[in-house]
Amino acid sequence: MKDTKNLMNTLVIALTVVAIAGIAGYVILQKKAVPSQSKQAGLNSSDKVPAIKPFLATAGWKNYRNDNLGFEVKYPGGWFFEPHLNSGYFDISSRKIGVGTFGAVKGQATVRISVYKGVPYKNAGDWFENDQKKLGKYIYSDMQEIVLDGHKALKAKTTYPDQGSGGNEIRIIYKGTGYILGYKANQENSTVATKLDLIIDSFKFTK
Repeated sequence: MKDTKNLMNTLVIALTVVAIAGIAGYVILQKKAVPSQSKQAGLNSSDKVPAIKPFLATAGWKNYRNDNLGFEVKYPGGWFFEPHLNSGYFDISSRKIGVGTFGAVKGQATVRISVYKGVPYKNAGDWFENDQKKLGKYIYSDMQEIVLDGHKALKAKTTYPDQGSGGNEIRIIYKGTGYILGYKANQENSTVATKLDLIIDSFKFTK
């Protein structure tokens, strides 16, 4: 009887060891068969996933269209649109600014669209170069080619040493008419910066 009891204990222990080994093996196989999400996506754990830029809808924004000058643009409902037709430019601003005060008010963000019919330049690069020579007090830097409404345009940082300020300009010549979209924000605010980007993105040619 004693031998039989010892044999039974030995069998129980053996079966327990086999069961534990089987479970451990199954877990290991499962880990190998199902890789981590980062490996499935072809990423290493050290890879940084690019942040997605927040989308700020333009639903409810106002729309300005001028078929004579060949463009339209959207702007936030709470912002101010000030046309200066005699001077050929239009201001879209987070605060009412009046004539000649582009981007001068603290906390203000502004987009100024200037239109020049019959410009004598072949492209935006020639236009920038000519103005640099003619208006030596303005400095244009960090030029880069961008796309505006499906057409090539040129973007540059602008500095006005005499005013102690600066901003950005986008220039494009479309069907013989020159367009300048100047924009600046006198505040560090990501929401306002996004709105400026969306205003620029909404610019379209109407002909």
